[in-house]
Amino acid sequence: MPHSVLFVALMVILFIGLFTLEISDSLVRHHGQIARSVFFLPAAILLLRGILLRRRWAWMITRGLSALGAALYGSVSIAVWIFFSHLQVGLKIWLSAVSVGLLALTFSVFVTLGRSQARAYFRS
Repeated sequence: MPHSVLFVALMVILFIGLFTLEISDSLVRHHGQIARSVFFLPAAILLLRGILLRRRWAWMITRGLSALGAALYGSVSIAVWIFFSHLQVGLKIWLSAVSVGLLALTFSVFVTLGRSQARAYFRS
């Protein structure tokens, strides 16, 4: 397994961990309400399985979702400053920093899956 694909698998595992953290937080702190991450967790697990089994559909879906995620997180970090002027500056900085961090992770997955080693790994 090339290093680029290993990196992508680790990033998918990170997002699975974030989803489960949000689910457990909603169950414990919000009186058993179901978090929206419940609906995305099975898809993330399926993508991880597809990546580990060298499925081409997993490569295409992960690359597309990472591009969409990067665009989403980039727009959130900008929209916080434009549309939410009533928020405190510290909160806007925090939201922008988290969004830019997630933007960096998702964009790195997009770029990494576009490398020739990753394409060759999923082609065979």
